[in-house]
Amino acid sequence: MSVWMRLTGASHPDPDTQRLATFLGNGAQGVEAEIAPGRSTVGLVTFTPETVCEPRCYTGLDLTTTEGERWLTSAAHEADALLTAQRIERFAAQTRTHKLTLHLHTTQVLQTPVEISTEYIWPRLAVASGIITDEASDENPSKNEEEANGEKVSPKIEKKSAGTDEKNRSKIGNAGLIPVSGEGQMWVRIRNPSTRPLYLQMSLGGALNVPLPTEAGGDATWCKTQKCVWSDCFSIKGWKHVSGKAQLWDENYLVNSHNGDEATIDGMGQKENVTNGSALPALLMAPHAEIDVQIVFAPKQAESLTTFLYLRNNLTILEGVQLFGEGAFPSFDLGGRRPGLSSVFHFEVSECAGVKRRVVARNT
Repeated sequence: MSVWMRLTGASHPDPDTQRLATFLGNGAQGVEAEIAPGRSTVGLVTFTPETVCEPRCYTGLDLTTTEGERWLTSAAHEADALLTAQRIERFAAQTRTHKLTLHLHTTQVLQTPVEISTEYIWPRLAVASGIITDEASDENPSKNEEEANGEKVSPKIEKKSAGTDEKNRSKIGNAGLIPVSGEGQMWVRIRNPSTRPLYLQMSLGGALNVPLPTEAGGDATWCKTQKCVWSDCFSIKGWKHVSGKAQLWDENYLVNSHNGDEATIDGMGQKENVTNGSALPALLMAPHAEIDVQIVFAPKQAESLTTFLYLRNNLTILEGVQLFGEGAFPSFDLGGRRPGLSSVFHFEVSECAGVKRRVVARNT
């Protein structure tokens, strides 16, 4: 027999659940919801782990405090790396997993237990990257023809998604193989993983004297698996909005916060691509907002080249994204022969007649 019922409420049987988890029903009154026979979604559980470690949390730096204001006016990446390491050490001392119980009440059954299991991970801002190519896509078979007709053609993007596992994360920052004196472009996706606005400064730079912790970009494997050269052949072209809201940093944000006013993030503004090549102006990102940072890779030598994109922020303090690519001299062969004085073609002529031979040129 199938019985319809209504969700009437939820309760927290223990202090930890009450402190960490909040239940919001999806009914018209915010709690009550109809439960049909079978499976039904009756609400959303919000988990707030920062309540465990307040007021000295391992992540998050309040810019309205003395410590936050001092950090905001400084820009020493070595000091940021040390501060990040201290906070990761504090994070490691926390209990990583929590098992909680929530009681749901319906018109038919009271105190139905719902088990909740959570696990903490260190937040990362860089979530994916990809290479931008000029090749025509299936929808745009001839890029040059459409440009000649005055139509704007979006470049084809080869996405290289990445997650939290080591195998996928190692792909973030790959600029690919580019000929020497040529130019390639890539994008790196940055996401604000927190429920609070994020202050973000992005700049390029070499390896630090203070190594980055593994959780903050020190897990990059490019220079560990092969010889590489730290280079200035990478530059920042700009950034663009993907989802949520992001804008240039405004000092009025702190003024409003000090006054207790609610600070708003309006959008992107008109100066989103202002850059000097090695750094972008500071940004303010709304919770869960995403942007793409466009990087230009122009190798000047035939080597494996690398640099870091540093993400200075008030959530994890400092995160490094290792950008890497390979410069190469294009090679060319004609009929399977490399260029050079010894690469001659020899034809045997047995009759007094014209000789025709098929020769294949290959760009390698």
